[in-house]
Amino acid sequence: MTLHFPAQVYTAYTEDEVLTVALADSTDPDPACYLILQRSQEDDEQDAELGMDTYHATLGGQALGGQALAGYGGIDAVQIAPDRLTFHFSTTTPWCQEVGILIIDLHPGLGAITDMAQALQAVFADRPTVLSHG
Repeated sequence: MTLHFPAQVYTAYTEDEVLTVALADSTDPDPACYLILQRSQEDDEQDAELGMDTYHATLGGQALGGQALAGYGGIDAVQIAPDRLTFHFSTTTPWCQEVGILIIDLHPGLGAITDMAQALQAVFADRPTVLSHG
């Protein structure tokens, strides 16, 4: 399946040693479509034992029937273009194996693509997720 939404909101910030990168289709507190990526700056031994020593992703929206999917890992690749981000989800990670591809069109003036790329690099640091530009 391929999901698609236009992002009207982009934010990236660190709070309590957790980096959060979020994209949504509106400024509404309950947006119709969104992607939230979070990565702890420090993982402990318990995180590693539980498979939580990676990023956490939450994907929600109308395309999912108003539901949200969430889990650790699961994004194989991200293509970064000036006007679009394309996320390729794993077919073997249980929480997202039905997702396939998520295309997020970036609203003009949303933010510098270099800043978004840098935030995504921090989320996926030391992970097998492939980031490409083009």
